[in-house]
Amino acid sequence: MKTRAQLDLRCYVVTGNGSLDDIVDTARQAAAGGAGVIQVRSKPIEAGQLLELAEKVALAVAAANPATKILVDDRVDIATILMRRG
Repeated sequence: MKTRAQLDLRCYVVTGNGSLDDIVDTARQAAAGGAGVIQVRSKPIEAGQLLELAEKVALAVAAANPATKILVDDRVDIATILMRRG
């Protein structure tokens, strides 16, 4: 029987406002440092900008630590798009 992977919540990072490059770099560093979850959150932000941000964060985090999970704040639609791009 398959079980769902547990989230490692010992270090849960929430991104904030700032330049796209700064947010991506912070997320990358957090993943490299062992963060189990990174929540992409930036308000106010348009859907297209959030999609771009979340995708860049996901790519940087995956390169730094493939075990780190990405969550997208309040936007299941954007998370779904990213999952399909996989």
